[in-house]
Amino acid sequence: MAKEAQYAKKYIERWALQEVTGTTIVKGQQVQTWATYRSVWAASTEVTSAEIGLAMGLHEKCSHLVEMRFYDRITSQHRLTRKGRILNILGVTNPDGRRIETRLACLEIKPKA
Repeated sequence: MAKEAQYAKKYIERWALQEVTGTTIVKGQQVQTWATYRSVWAASTEVTSAEIGLAMGLHEKCSHLVEMRFYDRITSQHRLTRKGRILNILGVTNPDGRRIETRLACLEIKPKA
């Protein structure tokens, strides 16, 4: 029970987990369409690429580390959204190997003006 309370205090942000549902043509360009299939409680932290890249073996730029309860169906084909912010998932790990927590390395996508 103590672990449950610990995680309840840690994961205070509600994020929508989205997956690609298809593509559409917008102004002659093919654009992916996304749909929310699950919402998750998580904790996000802004980080530098070097911090996470070394820890997760990534070769891409990374802007956020997101931690949440373990969920084994998340891949880099998904993304997270919250209050107009979009985080593309670059890497997924189970840091302690005990299937308690999922850690995501993400890159925030800025909307085009």
